Amino acid sequence: MHDRVRTILAIPDRDDEDGQERVAALLAHLSRTRESLPEVADVQRRLRSTLEITSDLTVAELLDLWQDSRRKRGRMTKQYETDIRVHLKPRIGRHRVRRLGVGHLIQMFDDIDEANLAIEANNAARKDLEATISVTVCRAARKVLKDQLRSMPPYRRVTGPTTQRNIRATLRAGLNWWLKQEPGNVNVAAFLDMGDSSPRKPMVWTKQRVERWQQTGEVPSPVMIWTPALTGQFLDSIADDPLHDLFEFMAYCGPRRGEACGAKWEGLRDEEKLLDITSQLVLDGWDVLEAPPKTENGVRTIGLDDIPLAGMRRRRARQNRERLRYGSEWKDTGYIYTEPDGSHLHPGKVSDHFERLVIESGLPPVRLHDLRHGAATYALAAGVDIKIVSENHGHASTAFTRDVYTSVLPELAVAAAEATAKIIPRQAS
Repeated sequence: MHDRVRTILAIPDRDDEDGQERVAALLAHLSRTRESLPEVADVQRRLRSTLEITSDLTVAELLDLWQDSRRKRGRMTKQYETDIRVHLKPRIGRHRVRRLGVGHLIQMFDDIDEANLAIEANNAARKDLEATISVTVCRAARKVLKDQLRSMPPYRRVTGPTTQRNIRATLRAGLNWWLKQEPGNVNVAAFLDMGDSSPRKPMVWTKQRVERWQQTGEVPSPVMIWTPALTGQFLDSIADDPLHDLFEFMAYCGPRRGEACGAKWEGLRDEEKLLDITSQLVLDGWDVLEAPPKTENGVRTIGLDDIPLAGMRRRRARQNRERLRYGSEWKDTGYIYTEPDGSHLHPGKVSDHFERLVIESGLPPVRLHDLRHGAATYALAAGVDIKIVSENHGHASTAFTRDVYTSVLPELAVAAAEATAKIIPRQAS
């Protein structure tokens, strides 16, 4: 044992003060805890890494070290930071990394699902109470109801399947970094089955599907898109809505919700009909933060048709009028689409507003994000090169674009069938 102590003490070079302090701290720690001496190779490896050699790291400590290492390289993403702060640290941060098991992760996601039920119940209760307030005439009763509303938790977003897969991906990435420092261990996040994570392919609201929906309420898929005619009908029906221009931009150009809400005037090149996408508004819980686009491919320049460009010009004129009306209270955020006082839009509230407009229109349901799917499908149907569609939408590759948007419009399916039939030689009948 004494020989191993001497060997460990000799590991750092004489001029390596940090290494000598870390080894001394290790030996002092072992003396207090009466733990066994580690192998010399293990101490050497830990000295070369950023990990503390004196402690059995908790998940929270590991994630902090991983975050620091990524920040030094300028690669820490807002998604990672949110997953760690909101979900991973509070739920599994206390566990020792070496003792972390799949059971801990299953319990974490079970807890998230339980929290989702509570959030949905509270959101529904708030909505019901707001509806009651809107039809209550008596001032005293309205005051009581409003006091009750103020005492309730605010609206919150549930942590859905996609976000849960992101949480697991964040933990897995952090554990992979740890494994580079501590080889021989296992990444338990790799053994957790989160279900099918492949992107769902859109389905089109054909005439037959619309008729069946009207009769039974059946929605064939979680991802549905309108035909161009239905999209045009919807946009015409909301011409007087304050967010008409925003929804028109999304339907024609296909940005993500956060990218549309985060589009800035400084990125608009009016004469060139181009818009630089350099930021997005994202939700942290229910708070709104500005962040870079979702992926590296998300930073891009998109072309603008005359229709969304005209909407942006109208928006600029409206903002100029509102700036005069609000005076010193105007908030110069620089965003194209804003509240009347210039403040940023809330992406969650934009989605809720869109959902209400769809219901009022009487059209078959689609989600706000499905406008993006529709824009890509329409572009492909119009004969736009798939590489251009992929770049405009910020997809990782044309393979992704091709895989997701194989559910083309019925008109394209018919045209493809006819083109195929023409190359099959047949005798004249």
